[in-house]
Amino acid sequence: MYLRKILVISFLICASLPVLNSFAAETTVAEMQLKKEKLLVPEEIEKKNFEFGSYYEYGWTHLNGRVGTWKLSSNYLGYNFDNGLSPYIDVEAWNRFHVENQMVNAGAYLKFKDFSYLRLEAGFGNDITYLAKNQALTEYQHRAYKNLFWQAGYRFLNYPTNDVYIIYPSLIYYFGNNYFNVFYNASRTEGRGWAQWGTLKAFFAINNRLDVWLGTAIGQRLYDINPVSVNKQYGFINFIGFDYRLYKELRLKLGFAYSKEGGNFIKRDLDFGISMKF
Repeated sequence: MYLRKILVISFLICASLPVLNSFAAETTVAEMQLKKEKLLVPEEIEKKNFEFGSYYEYGWTHLNGRVGTWKLSSNYLGYNFDNGLSPYIDVEAWNRFHVENQMVNAGAYLKFKDFSYLRLEAGFGNDITYLAKNQALTEYQHRAYKNLFWQAGYRFLNYPTNDVYIIYPSLIYYFGNNYFNVFYNASRTEGRGWAQWGTLKAFFAINNRLDVWLGTAIGQRLYDINPVSVNKQYGFINFIGFDYRLYKELRLKLGFAYSKEGGNFIKRDLDFGISMKF
């Protein structure tokens, strides 16, 4: 009787391990690069004001035969000084199949009169299960020719199981308040080698109230859900978002995304947001 109970409990524990480990080192960089981070349009760089944003994502997820929800809520607060310094803090709460992780990111932009900028950021996790325990980012953007800018960045992610290093050169072409943006990303995971993916993003100011941005990311380890060979981790993320100016500097955001990686991960999500300057 006792032996049977022990065997049943052992079986349940072992059966649950692949599910838990399948997102033990989830990478969020590709998705946030595509969906959440809006570029600085040159005409807006020197504005002086507070900025606040709140973002919420609700996703329906299929992972290794399991069906459930992934959620993210994020709150951002920043301030733009006259001298070009713009510090900010971003507090994130992640929920993966009812397992919660928290991350706090603090950083600053140093903006220059030629519309180039340097960005530094550090992040620290709390109650970490699948996110990085801490992370650091260095990013620089500079004008290449007229409205064409180049950008280069380096991100370090420290997970409980290993470290991840990501480098990304990028080109941005501005025309008015619109832009095209293309990234090449190369990541190295300790003990598992290199992976790469590309991101293409476009942003259009339709009128003085409505903005639309859309894009796609294609490549390897976009999420790194299952710790398998990089050749089995090809995937994509498709996204479209709408930004509507409700009143002066108060804006509402709505987005949709469809993602897939390998043969065992599919995610559909709906994103909501609000932002304001004051």
